[in-house]
Amino acid sequence: MKEFILIGSGGHALSCLDVIYHNGHSIYGYFDDQKINIFNSSGYNLNYLGDMDEFKKNLLKYDNVFFLIAFGAHNKIRNRADLYKNLVTVGCNFCPIVSSTSYISESSFVGPGTIVMHQCLINIGVEIKENCIINSGSIIDHQSYIGENSIISTNVTINGNVKIGKNSFVGSGAIIFNNINIGENVVISAGSVVRENIPNNKKFINENLSK
Repeated sequence: MKEFILIGSGGHALSCLDVIYHNGHSIYGYFDDQKINIFNSSGYNLNYLGDMDEFKKNLLKYDNVFFLIAFGAHNKIRNRADLYKNLVTVGCNFCPIVSSTSYISESSFVGPGTIVMHQCLINIGVEIKENCIINSGSIIDHQSYIGENSIISTNVTINGNVKIGKNSFVGSGAIIFNNINIGENVVISAGSVVRENIPNNKKFINENLSK
């Protein structure tokens, strides 16, 4: 059994809590700049460990637990990336978390700090780098690659041999066709169907690439 500390306390953190508990692990507490009662209101009495300033002061106290960055809004990807890099630099522990309701091929790789939520399917030869979110019900088919800090929302279908660069976001229900390359820092809106490559730093809304 592993013990975790969550950073963040919004809706995504609550979903992360559910995966962690479902897998038989425990949560020591959470840090956030605001003491939000979303956990208590959902029937979980988590320890509030303080704001982020308090967190920085007490890092050395938590060398026997694992951390999870538990906020996941698409406009917070850079915050997630910077925080993860800083925490790794000072020696914080991260590990992959994969819901026991999901299937991941033995030949696939999930990096530290990444969480794979409930009922995902990760097929053969997939590589998912560190500090990613693979949200509930998503499918990632053979030999695809997900770059670090990226967020794959609920019920996304990523077909075979797709490459998604770091710091990218794919909205709920999107479908990405085979052999597509998605650049870094890309945002793909919910429900989009992607049939063409997308360069770095672009937004793709439905079937239109923003200028």
